[in-house]
Amino acid sequence: MYKFSIIIPVYNAEKTIRKCLESIKVSEYEDYEVIIIDDGSVDRSASIISEYTMNDKRFKMISQANSGPSLARNKGLKSSTGEIITFVDSDDYVRSDYLEMLAKAFEDNKADVVFFDFHCVRLDGTELSIYHLPDIQENYYKNLVSLSESYMFGYTWIKAFRKEIAQGIYFDMDLSLFEDEIFTCKLLERPVNIFYLREPIYYYVRMEGTLIQRTHKEYCQLCDRVFSAWKYLLEMDPNGKNNLECRANALTEICKFYGLERKVNPFTFYREMSDSEFLRYATSNDPMTIAIKEQKWFKVMCLYIKYNIKVVMSKKIFRKVNR
Repeated sequence: MYKFSIIIPVYNAEKTIRKCLESIKVSEYEDYEVIIIDDGSVDRSASIISEYTMNDKRFKMISQANSGPSLARNKGLKSSTGEIITFVDSDDYVRSDYLEMLAKAFEDNKADVVFFDFHCVRLDGTELSIYHLPDIQENYYKNLVSLSESYMFGYTWIKAFRKEIAQGIYFDMDLSLFEDEIFTCKLLERPVNIFYLREPIYYYVRMEGTLIQRTHKEYCQLCDRVFSAWKYLLEMDPNGKNNLECRANALTEICKFYGLERKVNPFTFYREMSDSEFLRYATSNDPMTIAIKEQKWFKVMCLYIKYNIKVVMSKKIFRKVNR
């Protein structure tokens, strides 16, 4: 039987943390510890967590001044004593057999890392969708690219892994975005045995006002940090060039639409994008991508304005149809 270390960073999660912790506590699997890092919460989170730590020695709380989730996760990793590490976000929860299913997956398949399907739900529990893992690829690195393309790679909670493969690997505390994807790239640099558990054992709660909703003016530079991590990861891949181009194209598309849809200075944003390493590797034939790459700023701004006019017109038509 494996011992699990479940790491949960918490910041002002009084509305959700009880459901999160209770979903773990009801498990029939008993060999686990829950390391809860209170990141300077100013609501009732700490007192709710204390109820669990006082009544069950498997629940442990670490308190820190507000320093962000990366430091919190790093403290959890350093404090963990289990053979298997998992992360759970404080506004999410897990299926009652979460630990049993993971333990069986690791044991039966001699896995080092287990990825799994998940539910996407609203705060009230309403089901929005179920996300399924992609098809298995023959090439180890292609599997990783495929997971990323399916938005099932970087999230800390989308996987469980043996602690022994994570020795010396921590989250970059300088980052407030993509730190989880970069951590995963480091974790999987050396080929390990990956297993896909095709059971939705995790409930991801889609919340408004989270970090992903905030606009980051340094978004292009952050994407470049992600690309550097992937470039290093794919160095030993015989098909590395093709897989790297896939990641470059994906990051280029994400970055392009970020500039189109967020409140950033488009001229400054796309100039910074034109200097990015991922754009140099991109092979997309999209007109705006080509214009940015060639630094044809008049054309870039024309396409930017055209896109936003279409968005405004679409909203007007939608409102008119739904009156």
